[in-house]
Amino acid sequence: MKREYACPHCKATLNPGTKIILAARRGRHHGLILLSPQIGNYKTIIDPAFPLRRGDMVEFACPACATPLTSATERHLAEISLRQSGRRPLVVVFSRVYGEHATFLCDGEKVTEFGEDTYHYEKVNFFGA
Repeated sequence: MKREYACPHCKATLNPGTKIILAARRGRHHGLILLSPQIGNYKTIIDPAFPLRRGDMVEFACPACATPLTSATERHLAEISLRQSGRRPLVVVFSRVYGEHATFLCDGEKVTEFGEDTYHYEKVNFFGA
C-alpha cells in the first residue's frame, strides 16, 4: 500500500515519485528539499545552492500552492497529511529545525513519536484541546 503525502491546504500530492518534495526557505535562500516517505528516516536531498547548517530553522511550503506548512500548534514544527487507501487520513508533524530528528504521527486519538529529539516537544498538545 503506497503512502500518499499531501498538502493539508490544497490536497496536492507531495510524493508523486519516491520522495516527498517540499519548497523550503531560510532567510533569502530558497530551494527544494526531498524527504524520505519512510517515517523516521531522516535522509534528505537538498539543492546544493540552498545552504543549511544544523540548527537552522527552515520554512517549509507546499510546492503546488506555496502555502506555509508551519504547524499552528508549535512554530518549530511543520505538518503534512498522510493518506493510505482504506484508512482514515493521518497528520505527520515534523521538526523545522535542520538536523533535529523529531517526527510525530497523529491519528486523532494518539501520537506516535519517531526520532531521538522528540523530547523537545513533550509538552506540545497535538490535539489542540
